[in-house]
Amino acid sequence: QNLRPADGASRVPHSCRGGGADCGGGGSGSGGGLPESLLEEADDLARPWLGRFVRVAKPAPLGRVLVQERYLSFVATPIDVRGWRRHVELHRAIVDGREAVREKPEDACCGAWGADLRELREAGLFTGGPWLADQIRQEVLAGGDEAKEVIANALDDVVYVACVFHQNAFSYQGANGRRIDVLFPAISRANHSCEPNAVIIPCERPQESKLVALRPIAQGEPVEICYCPTQYLLRSTAQRREVLQDKWGFLCRCPRCEAPREAARSFSLRCGNCGGDQLMAESAAGAAPPLSCPSCGGRPEDEEQARLAAAEEAAVEELVLSLPEPEDMMLPELEDGLKVSAPDVFGSLRPEDVQRCAAFAVAHPRHRIATEFSRRQAANLHAQKLHKEAAMAQAVFVAGVHRLLPEGAFGFHWFVEIYARLAFLQELAGQRGEAKEAVRQVLASMAFTQGGRPPRPGDVMDLMPSKTWLKLLMEVGPQLI
Repeated sequence: QNLRPADGASRVPHSCRGGGADCGGGGSGSGGGLPESLLEEADDLARPWLGRFVRVAKPAPLGRVLVQERYLSFVATPIDVRGWRRHVELHRAIVDGREAVREKPEDACCGAWGADLRELREAGLFTGGPWLADQIRQEVLAGGDEAKEVIANALDDVVYVACVFHQNAFSYQGANGRRIDVLFPAISRANHSCEPNAVIIPCERPQESKLVALRPIAQGEPVEICYCPTQYLLRSTAQRREVLQDKWGFLCRCPRCEAPREAARSFSLRCGNCGGDQLMAESAAGAAPPLSCPSCGGRPEDEEQARLAAAEEAAVEELVLSLPEPEDMMLPELEDGLKVSAPDVFGSLRPEDVQRCAAFAVAHPRHRIATEFSRRQAANLHAQKLHKEAAMAQAVFVAGVHRLLPEGAFGFHWFVEIYARLAFLQELAGQRGEAKEAVRQVLASMAFTQGGRPPRPGDVMDLMPSKTWLKLLMEVGPQLI
């Protein structure tokens, strides 16, 4: 299904900001000097659940711009509005809010820029199944007399607008407590995959965004992006599917989710058939899966040991999932006598629970839990001024990210954050050579996400307000650039 992210305003990568009243969206996305699109719309009779999607019309190499287009609709609403009131606010912005913001830039106030209701319908974006329309209609009717008075005779239009934005909008937190929802004529038609082959990148002209190939894409291949933040790709199949089902109402059937085994759930256990030292959980088996060898399909040499490992995985996963999502750039400067308390990276876990997670990570270093634990442990060790240990933990985390993400993955903006933190920690640890290489990765990732343009020095410096970071950039940046 052509389902798009609209929930979690600050969690989904945004597509455009700024601009002015003259940059409102058009329907085609190909006018005004924009590069030719490589996309075409299609259906797949063998996979009807995909709905109508976009694919490449001719082969596209890594880094190729597949389409660059102006937004179809840009809507700013109060971020704290929920439930039926949000549906009404979206409709009100589309119907009445465009006139009020005619001379104002996007996100300057609440309102809508771009398509009106008629143009939105003509664009033909996916509206979800009947279940979504019924759910939104019930939410609006639950508002009682107040809701009926506000919507008057526009219930069907309110439901239609809400469905379109729920399924197709890219959302982020705007200025002054506003939520921004953006629709694109073609980009919004890209389907989801946990092995995405494209990524959305903001353009230099803020009213536009582009879809860029993350790897070579064959002619006729569907263009697929990741609807969730990149770090969600570290999760297990069941966890990823649960998020997608809860937020957008579909069961992901991408190749990664349909694979017979999960690399994210790798156990350091011996195969009873070939003697290999790595077993993986079988994807379709749920929380207590059988383990098998990715090389020969053999079962564990010690079935009881495997059973205990799977049971321990379930217990430790519950602990890890209870932790707050860490901020990968939130590492305070510890020099100059500043007193900094240890970050709350392990939440409310008891010391024995943290030790239990650590023990599992040590026993099964290629499991996703080991990667997530290293991510948090780096910040914890940094706060204790254990710089070498913190740098090592971050290096283990970065290596785990590359192991768990699709092979050859490059171009996610998240890589800028995790490599910047790696460079910062390695510099504190006195590992200048390694830090320089991490800075090189930061610059390469920033250049990719900026359409190949070298990043501006100020943008790189602003990644971390730290004397250590600035010193590192001043000394190695000119050589790399």
